Amino acid sequence: MSVPTLEDFLNFEAKISLDKPVEDYVRLMDDRMKTDALITDEGLKNCFEKISSAARETVWKLLFESPCTIEKQVLASELLREHKADAGFFNPWPYNEWIVKVRDELLKRQMIFVWRDEIVKKELGPCCSRDSDLFEDDNEEAAKFYEFAGCQARWKEVDEMSTIPDDAPSLSPILSETALSPAETGASVIETNPATVDFLADQFKTLSCESPLEDYKHNMFVQTNINANDIEGFKKILTEAREKIWHFLFDQSSLPPENFEKASKLLQMVKADSCTFSPYDYNDWIVKVRDELFKRGYLKFWERVIVSNKLGLCWYQDCEYFDDREDKAPLQFYEFGEH
Repeated sequence: MSVPTLEDFLNFEAKISLDKPVEDYVRLMDDRMKTDALITDEGLKNCFEKISSAARETVWKLLFESPCTIEKQVLASELLREHKADAGFFNPWPYNEWIVKVRDELLKRQMIFVWRDEIVKKELGPCCSRDSDLFEDDNEEAAKFYEFAGCQARWKEVDEMSTIPDDAPSLSPILSETALSPAETGASVIETNPATVDFLADQFKTLSCESPLEDYKHNMFVQTNINANDIEGFKKILTEAREKIWHFLFDQSSLPPENFEKASKLLQMVKADSCTFSPYDYNDWIVKVRDELFKRGYLKFWERVIVSNKLGLCWYQDCEYFDDREDKAPLQFYEFGEH
């Protein structure tokens, strides 16, 4: 059996599917860019360019070829976030040229939700010194990328807010956006269009047993597009997710590996989002989960999922709702069952 050569290693097909693009992209990066093989810098560059080209092509297809459903928007956004992070490390310039074309196409098609809530809010524009060591002092230039449809770079928003006097009257994000005229931003037109809101509201899913994490992320995406400031809307989604986790863990006489895995992944996402939208509800609930786990002897889930990933009580280190550094309850939560 012949030993694979460097040429064999470089001669691969960078194929990324439309249904599982992030998984395919991560697999390609792991196989070609995180390798112990003796490969030159030029070889790594060639590998990354092939993967990058496939990633950009897939994002474009998800967004602009055939109707762009909510599911496609979610997949495109997740793939774009993964790819930008890698591009900032390996070779950001092709990405920077390409993302301008994405922006222009989004605005041309009036896909304002995707532009505002995915590209702008998640800072998926050109790589700059904020996210890549290959740049210096170019943040002002990069900020200009976001100055379309009434938007601006997130870091400029923060800078402007820090200069507002404490006694100045506040203006909610919704009011500040709708204060713009339709000529200034298409977002104001879309947000005040009841038909659009009704259409999006119909897109919510009931969390399935087959793909609960994907359904949950889908619902969070829909809610963000309907009204990113509707805390009660997000709380409703989180409540359903907690009920689904409880179902996977405790509505059967045992805990099969499949339910273990689904509950674990969904719980990690729910803890992260609860720190933003519903920390007190989460804290009350996770204590009940802990007690039931011990009651049933599910110590593996307790140790490998909750303790290892710090999925206990929300507290000051992961949630801005808390500032009591002397509160011992969050750490004592994990001491449960110790002798």
